[in-house]
Amino acid sequence: MRPAARPALLVLLLLAAPGAAPAAGDWRIGPEIWRATETLDAKTPGASYSPWRESGFAAHARHTDTRLYSLRGRETERFALTDREWGFALHQPLGSGWAADVDAAVSDTHRVLARHVFSALIEKRLAEGWGVQGGWRRSQYAAGYSDLRQVTVDRYFGVQRLAYTLYSGHPEGGAGSVPGHRVQWSYFLAEHSSFGVSAAAGRETDIAAPGVLATSDIRDYALTVRHGFAAGWTLSADAVTHEQGNLYRRHGFRFGLQLRF
Repeated sequence: MRPAARPALLVLLLLAAPGAAPAAGDWRIGPEIWRATETLDAKTPGASYSPWRESGFAAHARHTDTRLYSLRGRETERFALTDREWGFALHQPLGSGWAADVDAAVSDTHRVLARHVFSALIEKRLAEGWGVQGGWRRSQYAAGYSDLRQVTVDRYFGVQRLAYTLYSGHPEGGAGSVPGHRVQWSYFLAEHSSFGVSAAAGRETDIAAPGVLATSDIRDYALTVRHGFAAGWTLSADAVTHEQGNLYRRHGFRFGLQLRF
């Protein structure tokens, strides 16, 4: 972990200490930290890639209502370059089963990360466990921008959730849309413990190399595990395999720790 990230992580851990939460009103704060590492296998003969790494922290806050705020920061190492990013997210219930989410992030280095990202999503919970979400995201890179629209339909039944997402991307200067699909299944063992799997396929626009924004076929598989402890902490672990066209195949793990409200 980079030295610059350590003071912020220390602050978040101090917030988790008993009595550290703000006394004014009914604010509740839950800090989170995570670390991810991925290795890349090049598909092109003679090419090689250094491992990808990421360290991050976040502070999630909720007042007396169900509005949820999140502040986060992360540092990444990709293609042997280091980037920083800072973000803010808001979840706002609207009543009658409606809710809205907005998310914004900026990178002051943006060598391989987007210079800035903005997304908005609206959700409606329906009868018998059904729900639908629709949203839009714009990612502005140094090499251009990419828009992404998505629609998700999901259903909770018993202790399980099944969801399907249709993505439609549009890179700057591209002709037509770039489609993608994702299927997710989750099984809830307890209120804060679950495991799930997901699979995605289609086409995606992303940074293929420093300064190069490209669209390629992707396949993505993930296993997610969450375990809640009685002390109020939740440990998360993710295993991911991602295939990026004819460029590379990356696989790795992400571990996180979060204090629940």
